[in-house]
Order: sequence, then C-alpha cells, then structure tokens
Amino acid sequence: MFGAKQNSVVLDETTNLRYGRLPDLLSEDPKPFVKQEVLGVRLRVFLPAAVCFFITNVTNGTILPILEKHHLMYSSNQVLGPSVDKTVAFLIGPAKSALYFVGSGFLLVPIGLRIKSTLNKFLTGRDYFQTLGAILVALLLIATVFPLSFGRSYGRISIDPFNQDVSQLYRRLLVPALSYLYHLNGFLFVFVAWFFVFLSALMLKAYLKKKLIFPSLLEEVSFLTVGIFASCYQFPGYPEVLVLLFAFVALFEYEEFGRFTEIALMSFALALMAHESAAVLIFAPMLLVLFGPRSWLNASIMLGLYVFFLLANFGFHPEIPLHVQATISNVPATFYFYHYPFRVFLGCILAFKALWILVVVGLWRMRKVNLRLMWFCTITFGVVFASTYIAVDYTRMIGLATVAVVVCLQSARNYMSRQMYIGILAVNILLPGFYMGGNTGLMTFKGIYYQAYKHVLPLPLPQQTNHNPH
Repeated sequence: MFGAKQNSVVLDETTNLRYGRLPDLLSEDPKPFVKQEVLGVRLRVFLPAAVCFFITNVTNGTILPILEKHHLMYSSNQVLGPSVDKTVAFLIGPAKSALYFVGSGFLLVPIGLRIKSTLNKFLTGRDYFQTLGAILVALLLIATVFPLSFGRSYGRISIDPFNQDVSQLYRRLLVPALSYLYHLNGFLFVFVAWFFVFLSALMLKAYLKKKLIFPSLLEEVSFLTVGIFASCYQFPGYPEVLVLLFAFVALFEYEEFGRFTEIALMSFALALMAHESAAVLIFAPMLLVLFGPRSWLNASIMLGLYVFFLLANFGFHPEIPLHVQATISNVPATFYFYHYPFRVFLGCILAFKALWILVVVGLWRMRKVNLRLMWFCTITFGVVFASTYIAVDYTRMIGLATVAVVVCLQSARNYMSRQMYIGILAVNILLPGFYMGGNTGLMTFKGIYYQAYKHVLPLPLPQQTNHNPH
C-alpha cells in the first residue's frame, strides 16, 4: 500500500491471487515439510492460558466466599475474625500476581522473540526513527499525550490490577497487569501504552516491507491518523492496539509456515487477555477466511477456555456480563443506535476518512482477482459494523477493521496511478481525526486538527469526557 513495487513483483502477486492465494501468503495447504502438531503438545499453550484466563475473569468477589467456606481467610486475631481486606492484600493478590507473571511469561516470551526477529529482519535503524517521527507528527495533529477517559481508568487499575470488581474493564487485564508486574504502574502507565503503539506501528511497517512496500514519512503519518492508531491518539491507554500487534504476529506466522502455529495461538490468547471484544472482532475473520479450518479447533478451545472462566464468575448466567457490557449509564447501547443513526454513519466515516476510497477500489479489484481476500475484508467490515449495535464507541469499533484496510490498500495501490494514490493519502491527513460516540457525540482534541477546523466548523470544545469502551 505504501510506495511502489517493481512490475515483476506485481505480476507475481497477481498470478498468486488468480490461483486463490493471498499476497505473499501460502495456500490453504501447509508446506509439505511442516507437520501438524498433536493437540497434546499444545498443552504448553493451553495450560498457562487457562491460568491467566482464570485470573483475568474470576473476581475476588467470587473467590472470597470459597475461601471463607473452607476457612482459608486471613485472620490476625481470633476475636476480630477473618479480614476480607487482609485476605486480598496478603493472600489473593500475591497469589494472582505470581501466577499471572509465570503464565503470561510462558506466552509473552516466545512472542517477544518472534517480534524481535521480525523487526531485525525487515527494519533498519532509519525505519525506527522514521516511524517515531510519524508518531510524533500524528500526535501533534491530535495532541492527546496522557490517558483520557477509560484510558485513565486502565492507569488506575495498574496500581492494583488483581483486586478486581465486576465492571466493563476488569477482564482487560493484560496491559495494566504488565505495568504493575514490571513496576511501570500509576503515572508510568502512559509509557507502557505508547510503547505498544510504537511497537505495533513497527510491526505494520515490517509487514509492508516484507511485501516490498516501502512507506514514506507522509504515507506513515496518513495511516497513523486512522483506525486503531487514531484511537490510541484520541484515548491513550486503550489496549486494542496490542490486539492489532498480536494479529500481525499471527499473520507473519501464517505467511511463513502456512498454518495456525503455536505462536499464533499464543497471540490469540494474549489478545483475549488484552481486550476480549477487539480480539474476537479482529481474529474471527482471520480464522474463518485466512487461516482456514485447520485453525478452528485450537482457536475454539482457547476461546472456550476464556468463555468458561468468564461465565463461571457469574454462575454460568451469560445474561449478566452481556447486560454489564451493553449498558451505558443504565441506558442500553441499542438506544443510541436507533436514536442517533447519523452518529453511527459519521463515526464510520471518521474511522478511516479518505482511505475509504482506497478500500472501495481495493475490494473492487479483489472481486476480480481473489474472492478469498475480498470475503475476508467484507466479513471484517460486516462484523465491525454490526458491533455498533451493542457498542457506542462507533469510531473505535470501526477502527478495529485496520487489518482489512491494510489488505484493501495493498490491492488498490496497484490499480491506480501513484499520483492519485499519494493524493488520497495527503487528503486523508488533511481531514480531521475526531471521534464520534453514540453517548458523547462528536469529540475533539487539542491538536492541529481542532485549531485548523474550529474557525470553519461548529466544533465542540476539546474535553475529557468519560465514555463507554467495548
């Protein structure tokens, strides 16, 4: 999508597409020398994932009655009796912390090594500085550095992440827990959030360079003002950018080995721990269309483990967590969907701005050369559009289609002239990166976009408004 390719490469890609293959991806059949691993070997992934899922989903309110029933509560004085606070502080908290550190370590270390090898293979020192520069430019355009809204809530959770109560956020434990475990909690949480933004941008760049696409600074800035990345600038601290990072790891694995590898399975598990809704919306189309049926069993087991512990915390009554997640200030999310349809529409437009033009062109071209890719993108857009029915963060939810947009832009750039392509990317930068929510309306931020457009549009003042993340 970013930059030009050699003609021979374009022809090779088109040839692969006509035979039903993804650009630079293998066919549905794995390489002959790669043997499918038996399910038993996957226990080294499922077991630490199950431990982390238990800690992620089962709150102290569920654990404490069990400890009390078996007389395991902390008690410093026989007269005073058991102490809930001391049991949490001296027993539950340390136990959860130790188990999560070990369990997440089993999953994170292999992925970290994979990311390191990928970046070393495809990026140079100059690439790191260029991407950092693009992030800083996009930051000036939107100008939100410190966590806002629930991004700030994630920062507060990082102070004591394992003392969980039922809320919309308690399950999204990965980033706050890592901040806590590595002593980057509290106000230092912002550095963890921006580190993951930087790492995700680097993985996107490596993915593009793997396909012989060499993004310029202009092109990087353009893409960093839309989708998941724009959400990170608007509300720093939100964890869905980490889900995008894990999605790219899974794509790299599939392109190299032609199957849903153990590393890809770990990526899916960690994505669920970071933001379960975003993980399902991003990974489901990839599993259904790109990775194919051979990925379904292991992915289903992993998702099943997560759902089991989630429902166990609510006595296996699924309507309880659904109600918590789909209700904003005692108002159902569907209320905003039906009463403010224009907000839904504008939220969709703001998610990718001028890049929607390239999405349409890319889908049109894929219709002729690769129906498989077209169906992947179509299903992805359909899933994120449908999510606006039960979520009010319209711009953020549509932004979860970032992977599909990358695929569409790769297709579109070979279909139009470079001048037109660069022109669309430039216009995309000029269009404002604002946010639209069902319960908040249009939200602006104290950046160049606001300063440039406040004189020509009746914009609301930049504000720090709490809103509901899904």
